[in-house]
Amino acid sequence: MNYQTIVKSILMLIVLSLASGCGGKLTKKRTANVAFFADTSIALVGDTNFGLTRDDAVYNRDLFSPGEEEEQRLNAKLLEINEYLKVIVRYSLKIVDIAETGGSEQNIVALYADTLAEASDWVENNLELESTRYDEIVESVRAQETFLAALREAQPVINAYGRYAEVLIEELDEATEALVLKIDGRIDEKFADVVSYQAALRAERSAILRALADLYKTYRGDSGAYVQLRSSDAIVDKTVAPDVDSPTQEQLMAIAQHLRTRLDGLSLIEDVIQREWEDYRESHRELDRKHADLEAQRNRARLVFLVWIRAHRNMASGKMDPAEWFDISAVPGTLFNTGTGIIF
Repeated sequence: MNYQTIVKSILMLIVLSLASGCGGKLTKKRTANVAFFADTSIALVGDTNFGLTRDDAVYNRDLFSPGEEEEQRLNAKLLEINEYLKVIVRYSLKIVDIAETGGSEQNIVALYADTLAEASDWVENNLELESTRYDEIVESVRAQETFLAALREAQPVINAYGRYAEVLIEELDEATEALVLKIDGRIDEKFADVVSYQAALRAERSAILRALADLYKTYRGDSGAYVQLRSSDAIVDKTVAPDVDSPTQEQLMAIAQHLRTRLDGLSLIEDVIQREWEDYRESHRELDRKHADLEAQRNRARLVFLVWIRAHRNMASGKMDPAEWFDISAVPGTLFNTGTGIIF
């Protein structure tokens, strides 16, 4: 073995001993991959914009009143949730800026703590977190030696953000139900006459069909069925059903003709109101679709907040694989099923 080969072998042994035999000092350092976190957070929020509009309403357009309490309340909650979603984007971009321009780890931690301190007024006005507790968290962040540790210390603030977001979502749900209930009542009021006519038609049709059933039983020899037939409100002209023990075939045919004529008359009336009846049914279907759309917005907002908060916690915990941070499988199954098709 020549001299150069011996030197290379010695150097290789030194490198190996440093990597594996000296307490693992050359193991990979855990750092905060905030760039991936920010990119994925922004993609998660995307161009999300929750709102209520009557522009897509056809049957109920005139029933929505933007200036009334229920509409204003719902729109206010939708706008508030939109603003909270924007906080995700602003926070994500800010920590990237701090990490890329802050210089040393110590300076990055200081800048991050300063950023949290600057948000104290917003936190006090928006989050269910006492100012003294928030000040304690900021000071604990400032005392950390690494950015990753600082992010971990700030997690209670992120959690508080999530708790208040859930409050907003519950208030959104209440506002949605109030508006839907109001519009539902207005639909019924608008089509009250049609609903009343349709109910009367259904009752009359049912009475006629029962009378026809009694007529058939009478034809088959059931004398008791004829007594019931004569007392039926379906027979308007009582002369067609004489008070006898055994009606003749001609009398039964006259009763049958009377009932058929009544059915034909009901059909004519139904044809007249059919268009308005269909408008009534479509109005409720359209309201159901709007209700479902607002519920989907609510579920989507809840899913975005939940996934983002967990991703921040996973990043701050030191998990090395960024793919694990936004792991949707960690989201409860029911919530995932209601929101997946809306987001992805």
